[in-house]
Amino acid sequence: LVDRVVAGEVDLGFGTLARGQSARGTTFAPLGTLDYLLVATPALAARLSPSVSVRELDGAPLVLPRQGALRAEIERRFVEHDGGPYFLNAVAEVESTPRLVDLVARGFGIGLVSRLRLSFLPPSLVVRPLIDGPAPLRAGIFLRRGVEPNALERELISRARQRFLELTKPRRRRA
Repeated sequence: LVDRVVAGEVDLGFGTLARGQSARGTTFAPLGTLDYLLVATPALAARLSPSVSVRELDGAPLVLPRQGALRAEIERRFVEHDGGPYFLNAVAEVESTPRLVDLVARGFGIGLVSRLRLSFLPPSLVVRPLIDGPAPLRAGIFLRRGVEPNALERELISRARQRFLELTKPRRRRA
């Protein structure tokens, strides 16, 4: 996405940046942060404390992204945890967050999703905070450096900010 914005193929792009990552040739207009939360069926969540630690996930069945920054961060948390290393039991690996949520809802294991994804979860899943999980991502808008957004792009950015705030507001609490 960033390369396409820099090349001028895309005028602006919505995405995330991990801590320490740069926007490489773009201006990054932040929308906010996205922390990660655990999702599970009520049966699997019953085995977990209200605020989960990586320690509790030692050997637990997990549905994980097949690759990418989140997968690498999860693996690092299991290996480098103070009481670890802990066993990362990946019972299923997926290419997309919707597929991850689908497998969790079917009872395959516990998943880890960003707060933004909570707005689209099926009501059958339980949400728990992960107190020592991956660092939150910064969500925002990538614009080509030095290019001022036009009126239509400014309106789109304004609507994106408003929608981001709506989606990240806590909905009904699921314990």
